[in-house]
Amino acid sequence: MTDNIQSNSKTAVLFWMLAFFTAMGVASWFSFSFNLDGVWMTVLMLLAMLLLIPMVSAAQTAAKKAGNITPAVRRYTRRFVAMSFAYVAVLLISVGLYNSYGVTGPVLWVLALLPSLPVMGMMWAIARLLIEEDDEYQRQKMVNSSLIATGITLIICTIWGFLETFGLVPHIWVWAVFPIWATSWGLGQLFMREKA
Repeated sequence: MTDNIQSNSKTAVLFWMLAFFTAMGVASWFSFSFNLDGVWMTVLMLLAMLLLIPMVSAAQTAAKKAGNITPAVRRYTRRFVAMSFAYVAVLLISVGLYNSYGVTGPVLWVLALLPSLPVMGMMWAIARLLIEEDDEYQRQKMVNSSLIATGITLIICTIWGFLETFGLVPHIWVWAVFPIWATSWGLGQLFMREKA
């Protein structure tokens, strides 16, 4: 019975992960295909981001059923989700203002750097999690997850870099490294949960 409950929890997490990434992909495709301006693109992407809420809720439910949820994890989750929404909003607003108004000079520097603030907030949330987590076993699993994420990110970026060098794939901007790492960290957490 317990295995069946955990299996259903994992299925729910995978469903919402797939729904979230599909919605983000469709929203991106729609925005670029129909050349939506900053406001409409922001609205569309934030609507897709709403699927992050059931995805995180399903992950927390699965973690609770597996006995892997702690007060530190709950605080981290609130912080990380808030920073994720802030990241998408600030990124799209900055890009929209740049594209719409042709901003230059010091304001351009501010617009270019603004999206990095929520990323710093996400990294702060992860650091706080590692500091606040009292359970040494849970903390070690999180450290292992971050090592897995770092390894996956380095492998993906290295392979892509060589393929790009030889003209086989298009250029990807460096800011894409953090989303790759964050997604890999989530996969690392799933792997560590399975291993436990």
